[in-house]
Amino acid sequence: MTFLFKPGRKGGAPEIEGMDETCKRWQIRHPNQVIDILGLWGDASDNIPGVPGVGEKTAIKLIHEYQSIESLLENAGSIKGKLGEKLIANKDQALLSKKAGHH
Repeated sequence: MTFLFKPGRKGGAPEIEGMDETCKRWQIRHPNQVIDILGLWGDASDNIPGVPGVGEKTAIKLIHEYQSIESLLENAGSIKGKLGEKLIANKDQALLSKKAGHH
C-alpha cells in the first residue's frame, strides 16, 4: 500500500492519506498527478515556481480535465483568455516545476 504523509504544521499531528483519499481530495485519477498540480500551482516551500497566476483550484481543475501538464500544454492554444496566455508563456517553467516536484 502507498500512503501520503504530510508532516504536522505548527506542532500539529501529521496527516496520513491512502491513495483513495488523495485522489478524492485532489480530484485526480492517480496520486502521481499531484506532481502535475504542484507543477502548475507551485510550491514556495520547495522553491517550485509553477505558473504565475495559477492557484490550487485552477491547477486541480486543469489536471482533472487534461490529466497531465504535458497534455495541458499541448492544448494550451485552445484555452481562452489570460490563462491560455500564461500557460503558453510559462510552458518551460511548468515543465521544469513538474520535474522539480519529482525530487
